[in-house]
Amino acid sequence: MNVKRKAKTSSSPVERGPIGRRPARSPRAVFWSVVLVVACLGSLGVMRVYSRVVVLERMYRLSQAQAEHDKLVHELEMLRLEEAALAATARVDRESQRTLGLRPATAERTVPVPAEAVDTTTKIVASNPSSTTLAAN
Repeated sequence: MNVKRKAKTSSSPVERGPIGRRPARSPRAVFWSVVLVVACLGSLGVMRVYSRVVVLERMYRLSQAQAEHDKLVHELEMLRLEEAALAATARVDRESQRTLGLRPATAERTVPVPAEAVDTTTKIVASNPSSTTLAAN
C-alpha cells in the first residue's frame, strides 16, 4: 500500500517557525507594553525625586535644631558662669558690706548654741543650693 500522507499545514507561525522564535505581536500590544514600561519608569523617577526632597527637608530641620541646641548649650554655660560669679563668697561679702553696711563676724560677736537647745522637729530642706527653706516635720 502506497499511501501518501498529506503534510500537515497550519496557519499559526508558532508551529511553523524555528525553535525559539516568538509569534509576531500586534501593534496595540507593543504600544501598551511601551506605555506600561514608561509609566513604571516615570513613577520610579517621581518617587526618587520625592524621597530626595523629603530627606533634604529633614536634614535642613535637623541642622536648624542642632544649631538651636548649640546656642542653648552655650547660653546655659554662660548662665552657669554668671551664677557662679554672683554666688561667690567674696562677692556676697563685698556686696553685703557695701549695700547693707554689714561687717564680718568676729569671735567675740558669735554665740555658741548648745546641741540640746536645737529644735529637732525642724529640718532644713535644700532643693536648690542657692535657696534653703525651713520645713516642719
